[in-house]
Amino acid sequence: MFIRSRCCICGKAITDKFWVCTDCEKSHSLTGKYKSWPEWAKSLVNEEARRRYRRDHQPYPIPMNELSNSGDAVMERWLYSDIDDEED
Repeated sequence: MFIRSRCCICGKAITDKFWVCTDCEKSHSLTGKYKSWPEWAKSLVNEEARRRYRRDHQPYPIPMNELSNSGDAVMERWLYSDIDDEED
């Protein structure tokens, strides 16, 4: 069996079907339903879910010639200027 997933707590290799390894499950009392898990564990699961999604879904590059004029401006601004999250 090919294992590509990791325990979201310790990083040990596990199958895609699970979020935590059996050692972490026991030591952190995560044996119940996901809804009953503490918030810190749910947060780690969410991070691992995003990592797995990125692993399984490669980005689709959009060629510059397929962007609209407004898209070109956004891309040029993103590529060639310093963008602040805050607006003046």
